[in-house]
Amino acid sequence: MITRKDYQAIAKMLAVVGAESQENRTATDKVAEKLADYFAVTNPRFDRERFTSAYQVGWAILRAVKRVEESRPVTV
Repeated sequence: MITRKDYQAIAKMLAVVGAESQENRTATDKVAEKLADYFAVTNPRFDRERFTSAYQVGWAILRAVKRVEESRPVTV
């Protein structure tokens, strides 16, 4: 059985991969949707909205951090 901790880890991994590029984001959105379908069938208590939000918020945060890091001048 998949635990809450597992769902959280999966959402975090999706966010990390999705934040790498727009192409990855498109692909991970599809994977996240399919995973959510599976989780909902196998666990009646699965909260699709919560899972999707965790992934999307994580993605947004990682993208923002990446933009900040890219805008900083390189110092040696």
